[in-house]
Amino acid sequence: MHDPSMDQQWAWEPARKRPILFAIVWMAVGGVLALAGTTLFLILSMTIGMLTGYIPAFEAVPGQDLSWRSREFLREQHLIEEGETLLYFDSIDMGKPDGDGSFFTDRRVVRYHEDPAEKKGLFVRSADYADIESIDPVFAHGPEATSVIRVTPRRGEAFDLLVGNEEGGDRAFAERLHEMWKSPTASVGRGETK
Repeated sequence: MHDPSMDQQWAWEPARKRPILFAIVWMAVGGVLALAGTTLFLILSMTIGMLTGYIPAFEAVPGQDLSWRSREFLREQHLIEEGETLLYFDSIDMGKPDGDGSFFTDRRVVRYHEDPAEKKGLFVRSADYADIESIDPVFAHGPEATSVIRVTPRRGEAFDLLVGNEEGGDRAFAERLHEMWKSPTASVGRGETK
């Protein structure tokens, strides 16, 4: 007895009869699936890494959004004093806190970077709000550019805060810093109100 279903030809049968074409098609399909899987894996890894603090954010962030690893680094290096509240932070060193960072707290403004002359430790500049003469931002234009916020203390040399402009973080950083500097509590010690 003849089974008519045996006469049916499946869609892949002609390609299967030509092994080279069959191999090329399946290699292309496998390559596309591997690329899609790798891309999805990288996106998920970066997201999970940022949420857990293993990968720092790449833009200026409010203090409460800073990864726990970055906060721990600032504490270990004694960059944040006892009782200070971190308000904003940015590191231009690919988001890593240990190379070059700028931040401000409820009391002062800080810029730190690795000291190339010493090859050890960090070079730190800071100023209390009451001791600041002026804060002058120069905003960068273009993708992934770095803005410079010049802090001029009443005594001593001016120093620059470097803040990336990703997602407008530089402007939010500068605006919040200016608010803190102009606040009445920052005027204590100056004998004036701004």
